[in-house]
Amino acid sequence: MGVLPQLYAATAPQVRGGQFFGPDGPNEKKGHPTVVEPVDAARDEALAERLWRISEELTGVRADWPALSDGNLRARDTGAHTSPRPTPAPRPLATFRSASG
Repeated sequence: MGVLPQLYAATAPQVRGGQFFGPDGPNEKKGHPTVVEPVDAARDEALAERLWRISEELTGVRADWPALSDGNLRARDTGAHTSPRPTPAPRPLATFRSASG
């Protein structure tokens, strides 16, 4: 199925931020897109921060998004806001795990 899980994650309207997609076949090597469990490294916030920082340094591009506290994440998910003038937060992208890792 090639890049179908990646295309699905990027374009399907029912996909939610933070979901991981991969093939539904044996060992997630091939098949149709399905929600899969991410590897531990994909949930490592310190590693994500390091990757983001290095990416900014290498590209020269800096995204000045507001830091999200746990309370702000809950408020965004429920549609409620914790401050009188909320700052829009970026929607986390759905991600995928390739057959190679």
